[in-house]
Amino acid sequence: MGLRASILKLTNRLIGYFGIRLTRLQQPGQPRKVFPRGNFFDVLEKHLHASANMTILDIGAYNGISAKRFHTLFPHACIHSFEPGPDSYLALDEMSRSAEYDTRIVPHRLALSSQAGSRLFHRHQAPQTDSLLDTHPDALKQWPDGRFDPIASVETTVETVDRFCTNAGIDTIDIMKIDAQGEDLNILRGAESMLSQGRVGIVVVELYYVPVYRGQGEPHEIIQYLDQQGFANIAYLCHDTDKSGRLLCVDAVFERKKIL
Repeated sequence: MGLRASILKLTNRLIGYFGIRLTRLQQPGQPRKVFPRGNFFDVLEKHLHASANMTILDIGAYNGISAKRFHTLFPHACIHSFEPGPDSYLALDEMSRSAEYDTRIVPHRLALSSQAGSRLFHRHQAPQTDSLLDTHPDALKQWPDGRFDPIASVETTVETVDRFCTNAGIDTIDIMKIDAQGEDLNILRGAESMLSQGRVGIVVVELYYVPVYRGQGEPHEIIQYLDQQGFANIAYLCHDTDKSGRLLCVDAVFERKKIL
């Protein structure tokens, strides 16, 4: 083992206690990055205690996999799961009917954004990539495996977080998780009243560092917007990198700033 490799191994051993690691890229001269380990559920488990009155918004629920994890961590919480994709919603709805979840998971076939109305929802070969936004050409080069191949576009109902909470009688949101394939900033803008009035505790959002969707929210825009609404970042969690180690996207966790 060379000196550099030994130093890297020792450094990782020391900083591993903080949940991060150093990765050295194979190409000479390229920069090294620090990537935290784990996922946002680990962060939520450390920062929140389960209670019977918790409300969770699971925006971009896909087939219910995130709702299941939320239920495991917070079994008495009410989890509102939003999924506009027809096939994904059917799987989510079927799962929510299981006696195991005891009406704790409430599915909604809705998309969320900054304005209510209706929009086209673009479906792809991989349902996880479905979005209200058009795919950016760079994404087709970055992921040439066909995941963004179009299937069809369907019209879907769009709501805002503020309007939904008013209509549903929701006063506070303990966790608002957003995984909406580039629409994240618009969803936050549609939650401005809830955010600015201090009625949201934690926000989990996906940040893209490369073009994936046309009109996607940029990381600095999302971070700045949440800062203006009184939130501070508590974790950045590596989501995906390319073969050279370049950061593609992260899950970011924000918590309302404590008032001293």
